[in-house]
Amino acid sequence: CLCQRRAGAGQRAAGMTPGQFAQLRAHFDALCELDPAAQDQAIADLSLPEHLRVQLRVWLQGDRDDRVQTGVLDQLAESIEPVADARLGQRLGPYRIESLLGAGGMGRVYLASREDGRYQGQVAIKFAGEGADRRFFLREGRLLARLQHPGIARLLDAGEADDGCPYLVMEYLQGQPLDRHCADRQVSAAERIALVRDAALAVAHAHALLVLHRDLKPANLLVTDDGQLKVLDFGIAKPIDDDSAREEVTTARYFTLRYAAPEQVLGEPVGTASDVYALAVVLFELLTGRHPYLPEGADARSLVSQALTRQPLSLRRALQAAKRPWPLGEARLRDLDALLEKALLRGDGAVGHASMAAFAEDLQAVLEDRPLSLRRTPMIERTWRWLRRHRLAAASMTLGVLGLLVGSAVALWQAQLARVERDSALHEAERAERIAGFLTGMFTAPRPIENQGAPLAASELLDRARERLQDELADDPLLRVQLTATLAETYRALGLYETAEQLLIEALAVPLPDSDAPQRSGLLLQLGRVLSFQARWPEADAQLREAAELARQQGDLATLAQALGLRVTAQLNLQQLDAAEPLAREALSVQQARQPPDPQALRQAEQVLAAVAMQRGDLASARQTYQQSADRIRADLGDDAVERQMTLNNLAAVELRMDLPEAAAANYRESIRIARVRLGPDHRDQALPQLGLGMALRVVGSTEDAIAQLREAVQIYRQWDGVDHPATAYAQLLLAETLWLSAQAEQAREALGTAPKVLYERNGPRNGQTCRASMLQCSCGWRRTEIVVQAGSVNSAPGSR
Repeated sequence: CLCQRRAGAGQRAAGMTPGQFAQLRAHFDALCELDPAAQDQAIADLSLPEHLRVQLRVWLQGDRDDRVQTGVLDQLAESIEPVADARLGQRLGPYRIESLLGAGGMGRVYLASREDGRYQGQVAIKFAGEGADRRFFLREGRLLARLQHPGIARLLDAGEADDGCPYLVMEYLQGQPLDRHCADRQVSAAERIALVRDAALAVAHAHALLVLHRDLKPANLLVTDDGQLKVLDFGIAKPIDDDSAREEVTTARYFTLRYAAPEQVLGEPVGTASDVYALAVVLFELLTGRHPYLPEGADARSLVSQALTRQPLSLRRALQAAKRPWPLGEARLRDLDALLEKALLRGDGAVGHASMAAFAEDLQAVLEDRPLSLRRTPMIERTWRWLRRHRLAAASMTLGVLGLLVGSAVALWQAQLARVERDSALHEAERAERIAGFLTGMFTAPRPIENQGAPLAASELLDRARERLQDELADDPLLRVQLTATLAETYRALGLYETAEQLLIEALAVPLPDSDAPQRSGLLLQLGRVLSFQARWPEADAQLREAAELARQQGDLATLAQALGLRVTAQLNLQQLDAAEPLAREALSVQQARQPPDPQALRQAEQVLAAVAMQRGDLASARQTYQQSADRIRADLGDDAVERQMTLNNLAAVELRMDLPEAAAANYRESIRIARVRLGPDHRDQALPQLGLGMALRVVGSTEDAIAQLREAVQIYRQWDGVDHPATAYAQLLLAETLWLSAQAEQAREALGTAPKVLYERNGPRNGQTCRASMLQCSCGWRRTEIVVQAGSVNSAPGSR
């Protein structure tokens, strides 16, 4: 760590404007290296008010005092360095110290081996420095004990040596500092972003446990030999909630100036945004080879005045100046530029990116070519980028955009090829060529005269495919039906339910031979799912019933189980609990009979039965099923599995009904996080857990946070389903109820909008949601005076799915 100037020599004096401070700081940077006589002469020549001259002299005198103390310490260190290290060979409990790994202002780190015979292993032992403030060292141990994350070097033990010097036993890691690792191995831009994302995730864990690092830099970010990033050295870390530690920011002077946020250098209160700033600087340097504020060769002491008076250099300009290529595309360059600017910007009231977890999420979004949370992206761009993220190559396609369409089309062809006899192979090969030709023609870039050189919008690509299906595949009805079904699924995934429904109805109208009967049950299943997304439960149930009967006749257990599971959802929404339970039990029985078994499908069938138990009031059983399922998904597929996202939502819904709002809120938040990571911001599957989180926050009294979550959920449903959808109406109802309970009657009436009418028309007059909406409408319309309502009277968890 680098000893810095006293922060008091850079603090803004009371009554000084930001402009005066920036001016004075620039003068300080220019004069601090001069001798005292030259400083006095230069101050006399400056056109400054007298009180600013006095302040500048105070700063410069403090800087001289600081350098005298630092110089003495340096001389002492040099004088004792050649002396033999008494720690070498010393025994500490089961460990014997072997060699010195490194030394700094905060302490010395040694390599040690375990010698008690229980097991072999090496550790790193850190001793407090002789001249260092031991409060920092002891606090480092206490804070590290809180942190258990794979991206943070683990604390194994702690103690005190015979001479009274405290020590920490840490896991021993072999690797390289982040910057050297990237340079030596010529790591790609995407891998560099991913490594900084890993660091952000680790530090976000620390922030969640109220720990600030305060010295993030490449030297404290180690990449192990197996490629894992580890955050090191919490030597000057502090608790976020420890106000008494603020004075230590001024006196410690152990942070590294190049990566320190201006507020940290000036001795002002620091927060999570300060750690985000440091990682943003690290990433900027890894990608461009230079600092975002400091010109090449500039003195780091000018950093504060640069950061408070200028914009950071844009990533685009820095790459151009360094003549470094950017391989990740224009959209991601624009997003990352915006993200780094947000994290780095100071001055004029800017406070940076306050959330390390959100910073990590946005870096992941850049890697996956998803829109950022901090930048509102038009719907058409989000759609286009979603399609681009899910592309798969097919035959000779040169531009694979609709990954779902391409992958499904090729899979359908391969399944058909496996069923035919050898003498039909030529026919199927010709069919594959037709699929490839169809897809290639669909994605071929238009000639400039046809489209003025602009890229086709996603909706235009889909519409073009739909037109070509009608024109080019009339002579092959089975292939036409297969591609129509795949195209319909693409429309459904984008929330274009009416178009998907129309395509499926057209596909069902195409006459097919009896040998292709399985195709019809699959189409009916798809249609039932699309109708379910539109909350048209009676129509959905009718299609799903027919699909189940056909699948049962054909012995198609997979389709049968899916149809039965969706029928359970329909019956529950129709409040037909007695009809739902036998369907759920049959669906589970069918899944258990499948060979080979499908673990994911079996879990889903178990969760359907848990949903029925939840509706019956058997909450303990439902919670146990959902928790076990979530644990299995995590073990099999990892933390970010999409399947785990909705399972956690369902688990949280049960917990909220069990009056466990804190547990529910934690699971809702994790569900939302997975949705954002895997599906992108503002995806429809994010809205349901956001509704639940809003309700959980309402129960614990965090009304403002609850309202914010509910507003965002309403907006997502409006984007995906429109204003006349029951899901949108229900979200509006929950928001309006919460506003009403917080005595915001006018806002509640506005939020409720057309929800009573939509719920009445879609659910009927006796539906619980309809009755609640009608009651609230009456209250908002006729009772304008302030009233008191018991919050528990209308609390209910949004439904599980």
